Amino acid sequence: MKNRFRIGILLPMFMMIITVQTIVLAQDVNLKIADKDSILVQSVDITAPVINSITVDKTEVNIGDIVTVTLDVTEASGATIVVYYKQPVTGNLNTKVFNKNGEGKYVGTYEITDAIESGTWEIYSIYAADAYNNVARIQNQVDKDLSGGNFTVSGSTSVDITAPVINSITVDKTEVNIGDIVTVTLDVTEASGATIVVYYKQPVTGNLNTKVFNKNGEGKYVGTYEITDAIESGTWEIYSIYAADAYNNVARIQNKIDKDLSGGNFTVSGVYDPVTPPPTPEKNIDENKAIEDIGKAQEGTSISVPVKNNEPIPLTILENLKGKDVDVEFEFENYSWRINGKSINALSEDIKSYDLSVKTIDDPELGELANGEDVLQIEITHNGELPFIGQLTYSVDPTLNGKTVYRYYYDEVLKKLIYQDEAVVIDGEVTFNFEHTSKYVITDSDQLKEASIECSYQTHVQNIGWQGFKTNGDISGTMGQSLRLEGIEIRINGSENLKVEYKTHVQNIGWQDFKSNGEMSGTNGESLRLEAIQIKLTGSDADKYDIYYCVHAQNVGWMGWAKNGESAGTEGFGYRLEGIRILIVPRGTVVPGSTDLPFLRN
Repeated sequence: MKNRFRIGILLPMFMMIITVQTIVLAQDVNLKIADKDSILVQSVDITAPVINSITVDKTEVNIGDIVTVTLDVTEASGATIVVYYKQPVTGNLNTKVFNKNGEGKYVGTYEITDAIESGTWEIYSIYAADAYNNVARIQNQVDKDLSGGNFTVSGSTSVDITAPVINSITVDKTEVNIGDIVTVTLDVTEASGATIVVYYKQPVTGNLNTKVFNKNGEGKYVGTYEITDAIESGTWEIYSIYAADAYNNVARIQNKIDKDLSGGNFTVSGVYDPVTPPPTPEKNIDENKAIEDIGKAQEGTSISVPVKNNEPIPLTILENLKGKDVDVEFEFENYSWRINGKSINALSEDIKSYDLSVKTIDDPELGELANGEDVLQIEITHNGELPFIGQLTYSVDPTLNGKTVYRYYYDEVLKKLIYQDEAVVIDGEVTFNFEHTSKYVITDSDQLKEASIECSYQTHVQNIGWQGFKTNGDISGTMGQSLRLEGIEIRINGSENLKVEYKTHVQNIGWQDFKSNGEMSGTNGESLRLEAIQIKLTGSDADKYDIYYCVHAQNVGWMGWAKNGESAGTEGFGYRLEGIRILIVPRGTVVPGSTDLPFLRN
């Protein structure tokens, strides 16, 4: 007969209270039952570690010194001790795990380098947990006076707390025409590298053109603008500049308010009169009918909207389609775009229409990058991110029927072709999904594929949903909107021998299991924040590359870069992740930024 006991019995003989709340089977454990009044039970440790004292071997230190901090701890079963120092300049937390020495004390050492912040380092808190998961969290001056651990750093040590400064801006041409290329150069004072984003206000529509500037060999930040027949004529003026360094010091400079940025002005002549708005093309899309058809459409169905003269897609149609499981197929004369309402994210009120017209081009630079292969080059008029997933069906050489063709995106910054995806030609047509539009190469040759390995990733954002895939270190998520990331998908493009695995630390759940190759990590529909992430490469080529990633965390900002399975973000603070950048580079490539403080644990 099986006897069930709930251990929680007062034993007067031993004056001991056993508090482990576990149901056991007597025949399965080492309980020796003599009679109903005699039970032999072994005690268990239920007491958290106690911090008795904290000392330092030096209270005043300089560059080159090493500070040894010693904790006297009462614990019965060994302990994990984590000490959090509040740094004197930035206020960021420095985290270190202390180790037990031969004398039974817990010790941590701090090397004073020129990267250490000057001033008095004070303990913020101590985390102590034993083998039975009895935990103590001691906050300085609240739970205990931990000032015995203070030490003061003197000398020339400092930390970068100054935002980048825009010294000057110049252009190599102030008057340009179709076919020209304008090079805009920024002279920036920064100590730790910077992310520079320049926003130009376009002269006709007033829409903002966004470009990330890159540092050249002379230490300047440079962006180039190709003047095509799709560029608005008139004077292009900088609206603002965003500049952030590796320590998350941020400057936002608005033209004529914070600084005169007129040195970046250039005037485009050619297509449109710079004063008179461009002629409005004859409208042929019946907006009212399209909106009415969308309203009547059942979930899972589709409607057609004829398009002539490459007329842009009105914003009003997309606004009415957003959030519905309905496909709208915009039927142009030689191709079509299909958009599902569920794929539409936040729509900007400043953009009144989306020009999805497609044309075949013959760009010598693309031809050279394609190594002389027989390729189809196309350009989509709208240049940049799309707030939806657009499925383009385009006519190709019918002799390719049944064959696989490959799509490559032309990265104007890196000046190379980036493999994106592949599809099979059916009835002389091929279909690809687009979340970003620019110039592309389509070819039946996969010879370019191995040379264009990249990581693409998308996040599910509070109040927005899935944003669409980003690549090459671009920011996925939001900044300055206090919106949590709830899920993420990551994939590697360009190699069959390279894959990716990743797992996230989720509110109320903790670390989830690893996901891989485009699977979702996080939650869907539960409104739970992501707090941290680990990403690592797998496959036979994993040892040839490094994968770097950094996150923007609530109350912290941009943290340092982690790589190859390290944790990025926070744990135990309840801070949400708001943004992430991921970059894959050949093994041994120079770190893309600071690696300080990629992860914090409380």
